Amino acid sequence: MSHSEKFRQIIIRIITACLLLSIMVTGSAGQDVKPVLGPITIVIHGGAGTIRRENMSGEMEKA
Repeated sequence: MSHSEKFRQIIIRIITACLLLSIMVTGSAGQDVKPVLGPITIVIHGGAGTIRRENMSGEMEKA
């Protein structure tokens, strides 16, 4: 199995797990929830990168 195939399988598993988790959380509210029909959006956040300590102001570091 090539590296790209392994990566693809990992991504598919992550997306599937996220979808299943969102269904479980939505369904476990204990309330009568009407399903909302509309567009489905999947968001994958890759982070904002890193800022080195020497490039931070003292105020930024405190935050």
